[in-house]
Amino acid sequence: MKAKFDAAVLVDALNTAAKIAPSRGAAFDIANGIHLDWSGLGQELVITATDMESTYRTEIQPKEFENGLLSKNECIVPVALANYVSKLDPELPIELHVDDQKVLVKQKRSRVKFNVIKNAAWPRVHAQDLSDIAVVDSFGRMIKSVAWASARSGAPLMGVHIDGEALYATDKKCAARAACKVPVDEPITVPLRSVSSVFSVDDDIGVKSTKNKLILMPSETVQVTSTIYAQEYLPVQKAFDQAITGVVMSVTIDQGAFTSALGRIIGLYGSDAYPRVKAYLGGSAIKLTADVNELGTVTEIVDVDEPTRPLKMMFNPRSLNDMISSAPASTITLGWPDKVSGFLYAQCTDWEAVMAPIIPQEGEL
Repeated sequence: MKAKFDAAVLVDALNTAAKIAPSRGAAFDIANGIHLDWSGLGQELVITATDMESTYRTEIQPKEFENGLLSKNECIVPVALANYVSKLDPELPIELHVDDQKVLVKQKRSRVKFNVIKNAAWPRVHAQDLSDIAVVDSFGRMIKSVAWASARSGAPLMGVHIDGEALYATDKKCAARAACKVPVDEPITVPLRSVSSVFSVDDDIGVKSTKNKLILMPSETVQVTSTIYAQEYLPVQKAFDQAITGVVMSVTIDQGAFTSALGRIIGLYGSDAYPRVKAYLGGSAIKLTADVNELGTVTEIVDVDEPTRPLKMMFNPRSLNDMISSAPASTITLGWPDKVSGFLYAQCTDWEAVMAPIIPQEGEL
């Protein structure tokens, strides 16, 4: 097979497949690589990947196509191919030349040959029946707005919880909730990794829930499936109820100004594993200060909408930045408790989040 593709289309399809493809563990032994298939009735190239929990399938049309004499019209390519094409010129077409042993990638004077992966047992990813799929507004944007709060490991907290009315994520130290009506018969939790491919989709997304999987259709040619965790999710709504009850004062902040200030502090910390920022609320501003190793002390002032009574709290600036930057609005309300151990509460239209502070040692604040 020899075909020429629009670079942006090919790169997007392969990069998304690469995010799903496993990089280690038992799934890597079974489903390493990205599957290419051009055996359909048309000239479309079907690209699939799976990590045994989720699947990705898309069809892309070539600009030019020539089918060669091959023993079979499919192959498995290494994820490195996706990494390579993503660094090519996005304005120029990319050629793929495929035979039974190798895949040649060409773009003007750039070319590389990849050996195909031999694995007759690679699990096939078939097209799903989407005849009764429902359309969900802003699903990708709302999933992204809560993803930052999910745990890095351990099911089901490394997933996103869907109860039909809202999306939830938590790692027990923070939590996020976004209003989003999703047609599910009962609450489900899906791995965050499985649905991360739709983060960048701002349009409506097709969603269908079955007994053991969630099916997403970001476009007419793309299908994503996700397994559903069997474990019961935490009662996250209680954390929000507790946080709201504890709020005694609130201020309105500009998202861009606040995250810019945090970004400058985070930049000074570099790779420090335990950064801390002290947040002083009082008067008509929030003062963010941090003692950055041997560099010294940095202070950032963020204006707020109205004067408040003083309070001091301490946070991990990276986590605080994740929370504020993930809000789907440019103006956010921050709610503060009356003690340093209470939850910080953030809210905008259709979204809310809570974060537990770092409990300071004596004299640290």
